[in-house]
Amino acid sequence: KAIEAYLKAIESNPKYAEAYNNLGVAYYSKEEYDKAIEAYLKAIESNPKYAEPYNNLGNAYGEKEKYDKAIEAYFKAIDINPKYAEPYNNLGAEYYKKGEYDKAIEAYLKAIDINPKHAETHYNLGITYRRKEEYDKAIEAYLKAIESNPKHAKAYNNLGNAYGEKEEYDKAIEAYFKAIDINPKYAEAYNNLGIVYSDKKEDKKAIEAYLKAIEIDQKDAKAHHNLGIAYLDMKDWEKAEKHLNEALALSPDDEMTKEAIAKLKKLREADTQAKNK
Repeated sequence: KAIEAYLKAIESNPKYAEAYNNLGVAYYSKEEYDKAIEAYLKAIESNPKYAEPYNNLGNAYGEKEKYDKAIEAYFKAIDINPKYAEPYNNLGAEYYKKGEYDKAIEAYLKAIDINPKHAETHYNLGITYRRKEEYDKAIEAYLKAIESNPKHAKAYNNLGNAYGEKEEYDKAIEAYFKAIDINPKYAEAYNNLGIVYSDKKEDKKAIEAYLKAIEIDQKDAKAHHNLGIAYLDMKDWEKAEKHLNEALALSPDDEMTKEAIAKLKKLREADTQAKNK
């Protein structure tokens, strides 16, 4: 209905840039990216100084993995309105996808300079710092995201990951529980919680966390893999085999799971031989 309304508005006024932009947004929400791009370009043709459709055009190109075109569109939006934070954030995301992390950080910091309270930009900055293994900066960015949005479950989850990388396991556990408090169906946070418990050699708590992740998402290959490893460490061969095989069925190309299954076979055979002596 929204698309129909915008098309009628355009029929009445073929130079109605805002209607073309809104039409593009409607197509974008339906994942009809080519039609969205066509509409945004019409909006720009109608009003070349209209920054928003350039930003939206960048988003649509990004979805089609045309990263250079997306970056070009974001720069156009910024040229028109240098105080427009959103295209800087989106520019950072495109640079991140291209593996150009320093450029991504520069763009995110510019967005934050314009809008210091934008939680998602702080979160994206944290992800980029973590990818660069700059864990202290990642933690600072995630905490800023949480300060701006205390209900940001993903920021808490990634905060836990960064603390885990620094072997600050109690802080990591606290962060994962915060993520789970916000979103009790957050399977990834339970899986990550299990990893930290495994690192702390608290196998029973690790298994409990992995089982919870699988209860939420039965097709979570990582949780099945990690649970299989936990049972392997406890020499519970049958349960280890069950969950490692489940992990491999869900992710057939996972080399780590294949290696774990081979290890399980050897350990099981050695255990059987020792018992038969």
